[in-house]
Amino acid sequence: MRQTPGAPLGKKDEALLRRWLSQIGETSETTINVLEQCNADESMRNYYLMRASQDLVEQC
Repeated sequence: MRQTPGAPLGKKDEALLRRWLSQIGETSETTINVLEQCNADESMRNYYLMRASQDLVEQC
């Protein structure tokens, strides 16, 4: 069951996701879809933020 987040995606989290998606070569359409999923589904938000954080740390 999908759980709606209690608040919209924060600016820092959105910037993190945008940077990660850009680094992995995703298109603007994919970026929009990911951000929409993050604003609609708490588990998807947690997943994408975890992946972005892990992948960006590994690339440093």
